Amino acid sequence: MARVLALSLRLATVKHLTNRSLNIAAQVFIAAGVVLLFFVNLQMSRRFFGQQHPQHAIWVKRVVNIACGLVIPVLVMVITTVVQSFLTTDPSILDKDRKVRLVASVFLVILAFLPIPIVLLVLLLRILSPATTPGGKGQVLTEGDTDPEAANGNSELATAKEEKRNGVANGKPSAGEATFERVKGEPKTGFGPSPISEREIWETALVILIPGVLLTLEQAIRCTQGFYTPKVGAKPPWYMSKATFWIFIFAFELVAVFIFGLAVLPRRFSHLRIL
Repeated sequence: MARVLALSLRLATVKHLTNRSLNIAAQVFIAAGVVLLFFVNLQMSRRFFGQQHPQHAIWVKRVVNIACGLVIPVLVMVITTVVQSFLTTDPSILDKDRKVRLVASVFLVILAFLPIPIVLLVLLLRILSPATTPGGKGQVLTEGDTDPEAANGNSELATAKEEKRNGVANGKPSAGEATFERVKGEPKTGFGPSPISEREIWETALVILIPGVLLTLEQAIRCTQGFYTPKVGAKPPWYMSKATFWIFIFAFELVAVFIFGLAVLPRRFSHLRIL
């Protein structure tokens, strides 16, 4: 809805070029509407990392939470400077507003790019140590081999197995099931550390990576446009053209939304534990 409204306002400004309020609203929605896609992609990458590598998920969670926590103040700064730039002609104030928007634009580039290294790190760790990740192939013991954990006299493991057998026999939750208690916001079914296939892992990675690349390119073009300073008599570069605006901003966002929709995100991510 935010992008539909932004497009409608953008088309309306073409017919009403002198309407200040309309221009302000169009600029605000064009600048702020895409942040929701950044947020969705970043949260998906965090949950994907947490499902594959729960032992390291706390660090990714902290980075993502910090990035998401900075979104609101950045948006407030952008909206304030956009509105102020339409209401003043003071060169000093306009220069400060431009610098604030440039800082915010660089931050949004980082925000759009952040899911890419998170997902690539998941895949890299999986390739380097497939036996330690969910769905990986562990050591297979043939007949006659000795279980190394049993050989070391791991009494805790034996106790856990015994409790699990007793729990199932008595009709009570087993020790393994009790470990992963449901928290607020998690689905009642289909969640937890159950292994998923190799194909599903790569599909989920692509669902995050492709929109991440498109959204990063879009925001990078926005950032480049903000740093551009027009020169008298010089021809504007390609990234300042109308075609670039419509393709790199709205077309890339449309492709990202279609990918999210076709991937059926609730079904694909419902089994991932909220960390």
